Order: sequence, then structure tokens, then C-alpha cells
Amino acid sequence: MLYLFFFAAGLLAYGYYAYRGLVEKLMKPAPNYPDKTRVLAHKKIVVCAGDSITHGNISHDWVSDLAKQNPDYQFFNAGKNADLSFTLLRRLDDVIAVQPHYINLLIGGNDVNFIMGNKNNYYDLNKVTRNDQPSLQTYTQNLTAIVQRLKSETSATISLMSFPILSEDLSHPVNQMADTYNEAVKKIAQQEGVIYLPLREKQKEFLKASGVVSKTRFEDTDWLIRKSGLAHHIFGTDWDTITRQNGNLLTFDNLHFNSVGAGMIQEMVESVLKNESL
Repeated sequence: MLYLFFFAAGLLAYGYYAYRGLVEKLMKPAPNYPDKTRVLAHKKIVVCAGDSITHGNISHDWVSDLAKQNPDYQFFNAGKNADLSFTLLRRLDDVIAVQPHYINLLIGGNDVNFIMGNKNNYYDLNKVTRNDQPSLQTYTQNLTAIVQRLKSETSATISLMSFPILSEDLSHPVNQMADTYNEAVKKIAQQEGVIYLPLREKQKEFLKASGVVSKTRFEDTDWLIRKSGLAHHIFGTDWDTITRQNGNLLTFDNLHFNSVGAGMIQEMVESVLKNESL
């Protein structure tokens, strides 16, 4: 019995440190994070800035897909896992340094998830301090400041992407809150004269047309993130398969997208690059 106890304890310890190691690996910036020493003078520079949906290692990597399909551009990935509007605002120097021709902003999901989900996750990752108090007011202030600084310190065309869905249960309070936040995104885009990309609207329309009732609860998000991350990074299961296994269509864990959900982002950004109407 003592042997079994130590064996089980060893497995638990191994699992814990393996998981922590995976988290540390995933929190590192993307290989193509903005770096002015790597700018190619003969290409137009595109920076995609945001959180994990843009970072693309715990969500389908739509930035890499864009880069493969648009070789005339140089793409920098300024997405960072678990970022809020606070943290993106604090690292704008990295984006400005490469003097992009085009910037896409997709930020805010974690501002809402901080309020509706597990706040300790963000404290543990040093994404917010105890002095930061995420709210609709602070989000509006931060996003406005982000857009205004990028407008004043670059000559880039800027697109502001609407709020992503937060779970596929559109009636859940988290999505009702996200609807309210998205009104702020619309207003800022209009006031600042930047392009508004209707991601949220397209995703909601897709889900409503499908008639599929989500089998996942928003309250299970933390568990789904861990389970899905291990399935993908340890066992090699692709995001689309995990999504199906979890009974969803666009997200596998309520926050992060498979190839279908991420493909909607890619199409909208690409349409701006090609000056197509939305």
C-alpha cells in the first residue's frame, strides 16, 4: 500500500510540474512577436495585437494562416495569452517600434472574464495588479488610449475588431456583458475614425443559424481550458476535434477558437488588407 501511495504521489507531482512547465512555455511571446531588428524593408508590415485568440498557441493560429496566404506582407504577432486591455496598453512600444502599415486590435475578452471568471488566474500570471480594477469604464479608457496612441505614433491603418463570443450560450450573463462592452468598441471605432470589424455579430449569426444548443457551461471554462490544452499539446489532438468532443461549433473551451471561429477573424483582416468591402 505504501508503494502505491508513493507511486500515486509521484504521478501527481509529475503532472503538476509538467503542467506548470507547459504554462510557462505557452506564456512566451510568439516567435514572430514585433521586433524592429527583423523588419523587412521591402514588405508592408502587419501587426495583429491582442490576447490569446491572436497569440495562437492555445487557439487556432489565424495569424500564421494569414502569413502563409499573403507572402507580400510581413506579419508580426503581438498577441499574448491572458492579456487584458491594461497589459496591451502597457506594451504598445513593441507595436510602435516596427512602424506597421496596418494594425488589427482584438482585445477585451479577458477584461470580462476577469469579472465573470476566476480573478486569481490573472493575479497569478501578473496580468493585473491589485490596483487594476477591470470594468467597462476602465476598458473604455484603455481601448481609447490604445487607439489614440497608435494613431498618433504610427501612420498605420487601424482596425478594431468587435468582441468575441464568450461561450456559445448567447443567453448567458457573460455574453450579455460582452454585448455591453461591444457597444463601447463600436463607439470608439466611430469616434476615432478607425475600421470596425464585426466579428461578434458574425459569430452570433452563425450560432443562431446553426440551431445547436451548447453543451458546455461558462462556469466550466477553467477546467475546459486545462483539459483542452493538455489534449492538444500533450496528446496532439487538434482544436477542431476537441471542439466537437466538447459539443461546440466555434470554441473548444468557451474562450478560444477552432479553425472555423478563427477563420472568421482571418477573413475579416484579409478583406481589409485587400481593400474588400465587409
